[in-house]
Amino acid sequence: MEYETRIIIKSDLKEEKELLTKLKEIVEKKNGIVKRMEEGVSRRLAYKIKGKEEGKYINMDFIGDGTTVKEVEEFCHRKEGIIRNMTVKVIEKRNKIDKQKMAKEEEKKERERSE
Repeated sequence: MEYETRIIIKSDLKEEKELLTKLKEIVEKKNGIVKRMEEGVSRRLAYKIKGKEEGKYINMDFIGDGTTVKEVEEFCHRKEGIIRNMTVKVIEKRNKIDKQKMAKEEEKKERERSE
């Protein structure tokens, strides 16, 4: 299955590179594949989280199974520099988007035929 993990880390965290490396190692250790890893982009948070008003957003897309997700989530909960994290399954979301695009294309073709 394909997953997306979004992580907010402290904006002043010095071990960002090590964190990214560790996340990649966790996925690969569980025979997963990291498809995309975006380094932190610093942003102001909409509201304070754990007393922080600013954080860096890290995005990671990977292929793995439930145990891979569990390992990533556990690591994120244990790591002190991580403010917030969330992992979601991608396949269902993409399938829904693909179906919507296909339906719109069919409607467009139907209109073109009737004109």
